[in-house]
Amino acid sequence: MITASQALVETHAIWNERRQALEHYPCIKLSPQQTWPAFWDQVNRALRQCGYNRATRSQYRGVLRRLHRWGIARPAQLTPQKLVEFIHSLANDNYSWSWLALHISATRTIFDRLCRQSVTAKLVTPKRPTALPEILGYAEAERLVATARSIRDQLLLGLIYGCGITAAEASALTWGDVRQNGRALHIAAGTRYMERQLAVPEVFRPVLTAGAQGAAPDAPVFPGRNTGQPLQVRRIEYIVRNAARRANIDRPVNASTLRHTYAVQRLEAGASLPQLQMELGHRSIRTTQRYQRCIAPTIESHPFTKVRELMAQENPEIPKPEPPPPPRPRPSNPLANLKPIDLSTLKLPFQPDNGPKISLVQWLLQTNLVRSLFHRRQ
Repeated sequence: MITASQALVETHAIWNERRQALEHYPCIKLSPQQTWPAFWDQVNRALRQCGYNRATRSQYRGVLRRLHRWGIARPAQLTPQKLVEFIHSLANDNYSWSWLALHISATRTIFDRLCRQSVTAKLVTPKRPTALPEILGYAEAERLVATARSIRDQLLLGLIYGCGITAAEASALTWGDVRQNGRALHIAAGTRYMERQLAVPEVFRPVLTAGAQGAAPDAPVFPGRNTGQPLQVRRIEYIVRNAARRANIDRPVNASTLRHTYAVQRLEAGASLPQLQMELGHRSIRTTQRYQRCIAPTIESHPFTKVRELMAQENPEIPKPEPPPPPRPRPSNPLANLKPIDLSTLKLPFQPDNGPKISLVQWLLQTNLVRSLFHRRQ
């Protein structure tokens, strides 16, 4: 059985062989009268001799066809400026970044290495647009937590939203991570996020205190189907989606949406960026700065507000700007309106999650086993 490291070594060896073969291959000269079909015949012969398979050569041929359809009549007319315009036109048409990388790689192999040109030497790829994270309002987030089917699900959603943790961190929580009599949670360091200690919403403190006193420290707070195993991230996302559906939220909601909502609401409540960075566990403050774009500017801070005031002072005929509306109420404790949890009927620690029972046919369809057998028969 070939391991991942052995496969990576073999892949690098193949790349080095192709690169050396391209360097030693005779230069393909471009002439102003040369057409794209004649040019492709020479390129196809060279790629075949350098070890490129049929699928890769077919992809490279498609790249040359798109260059021709885009407006480059002859291969000799391709310049660095035209290549930049071509790549940016693909980016503006919302093509995937792997598709752009294929066009850049094919152009570099054909024109820079086989034709000894410098078409991609100063190519700057377009920047990937950063979309704003999806967030919920105060009422939507509180309604989502309140419509949970069980106290366990309500605690799960409340900790993700009230503490800003990820679904993986919620899955890894143990009763030993409950600190200060349920007032704080200890989040261990991971591959992406730093170690931190977070304040727990007041409504969930009695539940965590009772669970920490009656459960083993290494037992998971949210046990999964198997004994001793935590709730899987996929199951957590399923719980979040169902809660959003019951709360009548008509847009996609996942665990990251609750985390983003926590971050934006913390900034609106007056938290600083370094403080929010430590609460979210970001290793770089640049990751935290994107949440500033989600805060809508008020009328007082709008850049044209001062201009309108000066214009109204100089010309009395111009009506004065209306006073800004009162700021939107921003509660310091978003989950303060939740109904307190009755511990008399609650059995802690939580029972293992049985999940929805599915038949054998449903399981086979989910694992794509039937689909793979169908394709093999074809």
